[in-house]
Amino acid sequence: MPHGLRARDRLGLIKSEKTFRQSADQFLKEYEIITEGHRSKKWVEGYGIRLRLHLLPFFGDLGLSEITAGKVQEYRMHRARTPVVGSRRPPPKSKDGEVPLHKPPSRSTLHNEIVTLRQVLKTALSHGWLAHLPNLAAPYRAQTKVSHRAWFGPDEYRQLYEATRRRARSPSCAAEASRNLPTFVRISRWRGRIRSSRGWSGRTNKRPRSRVGTSIPLL
Repeated sequence: MPHGLRARDRLGLIKSEKTFRQSADQFLKEYEIITEGHRSKKWVEGYGIRLRLHLLPFFGDLGLSEITAGKVQEYRMHRARTPVVGSRRPPPKSKDGEVPLHKPPSRSTLHNEIVTLRQVLKTALSHGWLAHLPNLAAPYRAQTKVSHRAWFGPDEYRQLYEATRRRARSPSCAAEASRNLPTFVRISRWRGRIRSSRGWSGRTNKRPRSRVGTSIPLL
């Protein structure tokens, strides 16, 4: 081995595996062809932009096995602290207009970049270049999206389906039922959200009062 190659090998610059850059190139080729007609051109270009501006400058020369959960966490810290290099937008400035400021990326922006990273790693996994996907979840954070599903109590649900059954058998009330039932369901969903937010378990007789009116009785 020539002296120059031995020196690069000692420094770890010669990779015996596929790099992230090679996997990213393969991903872009496959994604554009496979999703043709199913994804817009702007959507496909978004992956290329995120790779060019953010992911390749940080992960590009790393071997695929070097991309670990810790390295991904380093990337999150890097994005929060480092301005974007190569962006067409001018950097924001302070109030006096002199000192450039760095605005950290939004949560959705960073999420899209991690999604792009996952797609590239999944491409490497499908080609046998990677043994397993690293954990890409953000540590130290609770669930950010909390959704409360609407629900009926047992008595309310029984009242609903029994009244619906009776009204379905009465043609004269069909038109009225079609108008009142959606309103009842919307109000019941609102009551369900209030219960979840206030911690009301239904074990007492106290119920939150509706600001949009009372529920429409079906009996």
